[in-house]
Amino acid sequence: MSTRTLCSLAFLSLFTISVMAQQVSLAKLELESAGYIPENKDTPVFETGAILAGRFVPVHWVQLHVSTLFYITDTAAFLYNLNGQTDIGFVQFDGADLTFPGIGGGPWSMILFTGYLDNPASDSLFREYLKMEIEEPEFHGLPAGMAFSPESEIRGTGVALTGAPQNANVVTGLYAYWNDHTGNDAAYSFDARVGVAGQILVATVYGGVTLPGDGGKAVFRGGIASLARSGQSYELYAEAGLRQFDSGMEDLGKNMYLLFEPRMYLGKADVFLSFFSSPVFPENMSRDIAVEAENNFLGLNLLVATGNLDYNKWRAGASFLASMDPEDPGTITPFSFSISPFYTIRISDYTLDITAVLRPLHLDDIREAGEVRILLKAVY
Repeated sequence: MSTRTLCSLAFLSLFTISVMAQQVSLAKLELESAGYIPENKDTPVFETGAILAGRFVPVHWVQLHVSTLFYITDTAAFLYNLNGQTDIGFVQFDGADLTFPGIGGGPWSMILFTGYLDNPASDSLFREYLKMEIEEPEFHGLPAGMAFSPESEIRGTGVALTGAPQNANVVTGLYAYWNDHTGNDAAYSFDARVGVAGQILVATVYGGVTLPGDGGKAVFRGGIASLARSGQSYELYAEAGLRQFDSGMEDLGKNMYLLFEPRMYLGKADVFLSFFSSPVFPENMSRDIAVEAENNFLGLNLLVATGNLDYNKWRAGASFLASMDPEDPGTITPFSFSISPFYTIRISDYTLDITAVLRPLHLDDIREAGEVRILLKAVY
């Protein structure tokens, strides 16, 4: 058993022992099961993954946050174990951090962390310090849209300083960490984030650099996300970013993503129209799909939905995604066209979402023509 797994089990044991003190809370719970028909099989297989995180606050000046994840390659085999297979999944420590909020009564919080900490492109600082959000495109959370959902990570062992200094409408974060390796495999990263909230526009900007321990080229990344509001009926979301580029890269465009999304709230219906240019990020998808293109895809997504999880306790709709490789527009890929109907209900502090992905251009191959996802999440 690895050191990180032992640490995860130790932290989870600490959480369990401390439950009676009511100082432990559930920080995150996501349970996702995706079903599809893989190659060389005639029956569907459901892969299941979950993220479980807890928060322990023994005293007001320190908070402990621990996250673990597990993955099951075949849910039916895991539940019934008919073939005697034992190696069908894994449990993994994902991250832990100690936060010291309001150091010295000031606006800054210090964080010591190992493993996964945060996504610098997200609105996490806004949610923590200003209790407001920059909601990312909804289609990015659907199985088909995850292929075009860029996500940067702050992951390693290091220290962070976050806060809302002086100005209540500005949030900042500074991060310094290394990747747990030594010698030539070591890499040291530094990230900075700034978010500004105005009456109409809310925006967050981040930038970072990774310095390899072997003296190789520095690798940079950066991005911006913004949301402009016009009353209660219209919003405009925009984001842009560069991932993993260095001074010697000849074509920065292959690592660049751009998205422009007008949002309209028309009575009982919500209409979001997304235009994007993006590489494919298969690591964000729930299943392994080969990427046929080396260039950025151009695409659009139309999402129409009705209902509200806070007021109606349900939400339903459909997402229509179309994209192409501009240098090879005639090639049919799993991202060329898809329809994703979804239905979500809220039960107390949890949501249950059922989403199907239908690919009409792949009806000749049932394995590529569709999949289904069941997602259970805790919401706060």
